[in-house]
Amino acid sequence: MRRQGSSPRSCSWSLTSPSPRSRVAIHSRRRKTVTTTSPACARPVFANSRKGDDPMRWPDDYTDPASIRFPEDRWDPTFKAYIEEARKHPDRLAAITLIDPPDVATSRGELDTLLNYPHASDFNARRPEIINENSKPPESLFAPLQAQAGGPKVKTRKMLIEIKDWSLPYIMYFKSVWMRPRPDHLDSSISTVIPAPGHPAYPSGHSTQAHLMALVGYEICQDTTIRKALWAAADRIAQNREYAGVHYRSDSLCGAELAKQLLAFFIAERSADIEAIKGEEWP
Repeated sequence: MRRQGSSPRSCSWSLTSPSPRSRVAIHSRRRKTVTTTSPACARPVFANSRKGDDPMRWPDDYTDPASIRFPEDRWDPTFKAYIEEARKHPDRLAAITLIDPPDVATSRGELDTLLNYPHASDFNARRPEIINENSKPPESLFAPLQAQAGGPKVKTRKMLIEIKDWSLPYIMYFKSVWMRPRPDHLDSSISTVIPAPGHPAYPSGHSTQAHLMALVGYEICQDTTIRKALWAAADRIAQNREYAGVHYRSDSLCGAELAKQLLAFFIAERSADIEAIKGEEWP
C-alpha cells in the first residue's frame, strides 16, 4: 500500500520464471510494506453502472488511482470472509511486501490495451480456455506433468488443486488493501468474456494461484523442460484473465510476485507431503 506522502509507482516488472536454484525469487527492486489499514477514499466511489447509473469514466483530474475504489457492496460475501482467515497469520502478512498498483497514466494505458484484445488474432482461440479456467482447475498446468510421465500423477495433481483454497485468504486480504476496481468498472466500453468477479482486481487471484502451482511443481519435479512448461502455462492463465477483460496487466504481475512470496509458507506447511510425492511419483 502506498505510504502517506509517497507517489504511486508503476508495476513494470515481468512474469519471469524464477531461477530453479531459488525457492523464493524475491524481486530486487525496493517494495513498500503493506499494512492492514486501507487508505481513506479521497473522492466519492464511482457510479455503479450495473445498477443503471452513468458509468464512471477515467477523469482527467484524477491523480491518485487509490481514490477510485471497488465498492464495498460489490464484494461477494463468500470471498470477503477469507480476509479474516488471513488475519490469523499476522507474521506472514507482515513479511509480504508488494508494490502499489500503477499510476493514472499507466492504468489508462492498461485499459486501452484491454480494449484492443477482442481484435487480437488469438482472441477466439483463448475464449474457451477463459471460460473453462473460470470455474475449473487449470488443466493446462497439469498437462506438462502428465506428458512427462505418460499419464496422470494423482497426488501431484491433488496437491496443486489444494493450492487454490490454501492461497485464497492471502489473495483476498491483499485485494482488500488496495480495493482496485475492475477494468469494466472504470470503462464500460470494455466487454468481458466472463462476469467480473465479486472482489477487487489487484492482485490477480488466478495469476497468484497458477504461478504458485507452478512453483510447487518446481519443488516436486526437477525436470527443466517441465518447469518451463509449468511457468508458461501459468503465464497464459494469467494473461487469459486480461483477455477476458477482468484484469489489468499489473494485476497479473503482482499475482506472480505474491505467489513467489507465498511459496515458502506453503512449503513450510507441506514439506513432508512434497517429499513423499517426489519419492512416490517422481523417483
